[in-house]
Amino acid sequence: MKLVLHHWDADGIASAVIYTQVKAENFNYFTPEIGNYFLDKSDRTHLRSLGHEEAVLLDMSLPEDDLRFLNSLSSFMVIDHHHGKKIEGIRIHNPVIEGRGEYPANTRVLTELYSLPHSALEYVGVYGDTGFKLKEDDPLLHEIKAFFGEGFEEFKRAVKIIDLQYKTGNRDRVYEMVRFLLGNSVFSVLNRREFTEVESLIEEEKLREFKRLREFDGLNFIFTPSRFRIVSDLARKLYAMYPEKLNVVIGLQGNYLNFYLRTGVVDLSPLVKRAKELGYYAGGKKEVIGAVLPEERLEEYRELLEKFFGEKGISLNLNEALEEVLN
Repeated sequence: MKLVLHHWDADGIASAVIYTQVKAENFNYFTPEIGNYFLDKSDRTHLRSLGHEEAVLLDMSLPEDDLRFLNSLSSFMVIDHHHGKKIEGIRIHNPVIEGRGEYPANTRVLTELYSLPHSALEYVGVYGDTGFKLKEDDPLLHEIKAFFGEGFEEFKRAVKIIDLQYKTGNRDRVYEMVRFLLGNSVFSVLNRREFTEVESLIEEEKLREFKRLREFDGLNFIFTPSRFRIVSDLARKLYAMYPEKLNVVIGLQGNYLNFYLRTGVVDLSPLVKRAKELGYYAGGKKEVIGAVLPEERLEEYRELLEKFFGEKGISLNLNEALEEVLN
């Protein structure tokens, strides 16, 4: 048995489908607990029990310890586009850490790696990861519009529906979407009620939780206790509206805090690298860092952020904002 481990969002789902189509084999699929950028104890127990002989990790930057764990179970490879580092003894295909510039999505990495033509699935990943921040004059947006023509608006909604499945917190919905797209077109998701029915629930929740926005000097802040996985969506919305500010959203996730920061004022890549070196379950790209924290590490994580921005000459004072979280 062979295994595809993948991120739960639109790019991760589309990556799993593309990889399966390229290999033309049967796979089992697995994503960590939604919101966890690491393998928890139950994940590891489950993965040990599978007895798979081969595995690939797509569109996820897991901690080195987790990568070595996966590498110990079977033949293993990573295909990714997030910032990270090369790890001795582990096969990693990631053009970003190879110094080949930014890639908008993992689906584009796969398309290039396997010399595939551009496809709707590739653009599901690209638009899912970047659509929220593309301006009208962006060449990437022109490329996507040229590919879909009059079907662009319908495509955008299909991407949204694909991405929404994980926000319920249910991993099975993610796997169902992968399997559906293996045998159906991207646009077909719009005709399946089991996929579209979550849209109104999630959108209503996001509108409610966005009203929790508090504004400080140079900082936008939202703390959401929602059971839905909407922290990244709220952070993206803030970033689209205020790229010149530091946009922080924190959500409750079981016994952890899901901490997202998006901004256009400074390259966050060095911060992502430093957070990982310090043992945080963190990941991100140039404009975003996400971390899953136990509450007892929130204070030291705050100090890490404030030191990083202070060295860049940017004032970040989270004390007042975090009072709501700690209380």
